[in-house]
This record gives sequence, structure tokens and C-alpha cells, in this order.
Amino acid sequence: MPATGGAAFQVTHHGAYEGRPSPDGRIVYYTKSTSAGCCNMWSVPVGGGPELPVPELPQFSISRSWGVIRDGIYFIARENQTPQSVRFFRFGTRRVDTILRLEKDPGWIFPALALSSDGRRLLTVQTDREVNDLMMITNFR
Repeated sequence: MPATGGAAFQVTHHGAYEGRPSPDGRIVYYTKSTSAGCCNMWSVPVGGGPELPVPELPQFSISRSWGVIRDGIYFIARENQTPQSVRFFRFGTRRVDTILRLEKDPGWIFPALALSSDGRRLLTVQTDREVNDLMMITNFR
């Protein structure tokens, strides 16, 4: 729905996860599952229109960790290698560059990347240790 008020309307029509607006507010970027089970980056104009995959990113299985700033999209793609990488898709050049390699895996079940609005700071989360504890409880009713 428009921020100034008015009726809500549907923007995507074929499924979407975790949408984020472009800084100018004209495009919504979102991830979407594919037949292969991974998530790819898609976009759609805010006022409606064709839902299109971001053509430079189809080979990346985008995790829940991504964000949009004025110059592009930062993301962590889930890959079958360690360490994982933070990458940046630059709108101006349409290139994807590796920004840094993480020392440990990020959390995959929650967003693990945050950006400052000016794009000067990036915060990631890493999994230091995963532990499951079992406890025996006797005489429990």
C-alpha cells in the first residue's frame, strides 16, 4: 500500500520471500524458490509489472542474508564450499564481486547480514558453535 495511504495491492503473483525496496522506492527485490529448491533474486516494479529474475545472479543460491543499498545488493550465497563469501552486485557495472570470505558459516535460518543506509558498514553473524543438549528427567508427569 502507498506510504501516503490508499488501498493495498498485490505486487508479486508467483511467490516471494523477504522483499526489500530499492533505495529510490521504484523496485522491490525479493528471493523466490526455484524448481531446484534454491532461492534466486528477483525484482518487480513497485506499481506492478513483470516479475523478472536479476539476470546476473541466477547461479547464486541467495540465503536469507542480503540487503539493497543505492549502489547495489550485498548478499551471502549458500555454496557447497567453506568458507562462505559476502558478495556485492553493483548496479552500475552489473558485476558481482567477492567482498570478503567469512571465517565461519553464517546463520542460515535467520537473516545474518545488515547494512548501514549509506553502505559504509556491513554487519554479519557467524555460527561459532551449535550445541544440542539432551536431558533425562525422571518422575516427570
